[in-house]
Amino acid sequence: MPKNPISVLVVDDERNIRNALRVCLEELGCTVTEAASAEAALSVASHEALELAFVDLRLGDGSGMDLIPKLLSSNRELDIVLITAYATYDTAVEAIKRGARDIYPSRSRRRRFATWSNELNRSGRCCIN
Repeated sequence: MPKNPISVLVVDDERNIRNALRVCLEELGCTVTEAASAEAALSVASHEALELAFVDLRLGDGSGMDLIPKLLSSNRELDIVLITAYATYDTAVEAIKRGARDIYPSRSRRRRFATWSNELNRSGRCCIN
C-alpha cells in the first residue's frame, strides 16, 4: 500500500457503478469517497482534499457536465474524468472545455480503466495488489 494514497471521488447516481469503481480503485490502493448526486459531490469536495474525480454525465439531480466547473472552483488541481454511456465527440470536447482531463466511455470501460490504473500505478501513489 502506498504511503500517501491518492484521494478519489466517484460521482454516479447508480450504486452498482459507484461500487464497481470503488472496488477497482481501492484495489489500486486509492482512498475512495462515493457521492450519489451533484449536491453530495460538492459537499464532499468542500471538506476533502481530492486529487481525482470520476463524474457521471447524467446524474439524478443534475448534469455531470455542469458539475465539472463547480468541482474545479473549489480545487483547481483536481483531475476530473467524465464517465458516460452516452459518449460522443461533442460531449468529449465540451467536457475538456469545462475542465475535465478525460472522458471515460462505458463501452470501453475496461480498456480506459486499465489506462487510468497504469497511470495511477506509475505515479507511485497507487499500486496493484
